[in-house]
Amino acid sequence: MSGSAIKDRIWILMASVFAFVPFLGLAHLFDWDEINFAECAREMLVSKDYLHVQIGFKPFYEKTALVYLVTGAEYEVVWRE
Repeated sequence: MSGSAIKDRIWILMASVFAFVPFLGLAHLFDWDEINFAECAREMLVSKDYLHVQIGFKPFYEKTALVYLVTGAEYEVVWRE
């Protein structure tokens, strides 16, 4: 590799670090709804009650049951042994 190519790569690396590092941690990795979808679907499978949405095995009425039923069906088909 020539000296010019190495300098170009160093500049690209430095520009990337200065553009990326200051914003680390500002964006959430997961939305809180995603956690609720997964937990409600898991509890539907555990309790075998597919008509009542629950979190912590207490009623949860924020969204309709269809969202959780689809997630639970995917769990049942894909992740069950």
